Amino acid sequence: MKGIVTESKNIKRICVRIPINLAAEVSTEENFYRKVYINELSTTGLSFFIKETEPFPNSVQISFSLKHFSGEIKAHIIVRNRIKCPQGLRLGCVFINLLGSDQDKIADYLSRRADLSLLSNIVGMAALFCSFDALLRIAGYSIKSYYDISVIGIGLKDLVWQGPYSAVLAFYIVISFCALVLTDKIIDSRNKGGFRLGVVCLLAAFVFSAAKSMIYWKLGLESSNYFFAKVFFWTHALFVFYLGVAILTYLFYLKKINLLLGVEDMHWEHFSKSEEKVSGS
Repeated sequence: MKGIVTESKNIKRICVRIPINLAAEVSTEENFYRKVYINELSTTGLSFFIKETEPFPNSVQISFSLKHFSGEIKAHIIVRNRIKCPQGLRLGCVFINLLGSDQDKIADYLSRRADLSLLSNIVGMAALFCSFDALLRIAGYSIKSYYDISVIGIGLKDLVWQGPYSAVLAFYIVISFCALVLTDKIIDSRNKGGFRLGVVCLLAAFVFSAAKSMIYWKLGLESSNYFFAKVFFWTHALFVFYLGVAILTYLFYLKKINLLLGVEDMHWEHFSKSEEKVSGS
């Protein structure tokens, strides 16, 4: 998703395409022409689909409402491009005389719909916590290995193959750092599945951490006489809870992410690879 964010007089403006489904009326010289459904909207323009064989003027008036009882927005639009898509002929239009107050309404509306900062912060922090936990486990495993080799006398080969835990721990460490890298960007046109894969890594890390918490609980660390053991147990339990919250937050935002990725797919396919313009009527 490509966008520009600026601030003027404490008003947040966003120039970004947002998938939407808004009914609008198009007119020519104050005469009703037809009804359309806006499928993308920004502070600078919009787009909608018509039938490929249907004639459509290059310059029209459009009116629409962002939500019920919010007031009607009226503007003059010019068709900048006509692109054949599976859904029909996509008309990309720009606003010409959009009022400042209407632009503010659109900017506020888009900022509310496009804001994925909460998801990014929650998932990013979860991935960071996983990486930190992985580093602590690497340190703990290294200390234990050194003790087993130097004091108990266990051979290096026996230490490596002492059980499935070594392989599981190695897997946890890998997925933790993969999650940290892959969740850096939610919308990335060069790697559209990266964030999803990062969340899958977080899910695997959640299963591992939840299993460890169950082991700590069975060992009775939550009611241990040692203060450090209690702190460790409840800190780890809070960490597992946060991972669960991060995954649920992603599921809550999943529909919005799919919509935004769908728009990116369409633009990259039709603008970067197979853009096909047809002459207007």
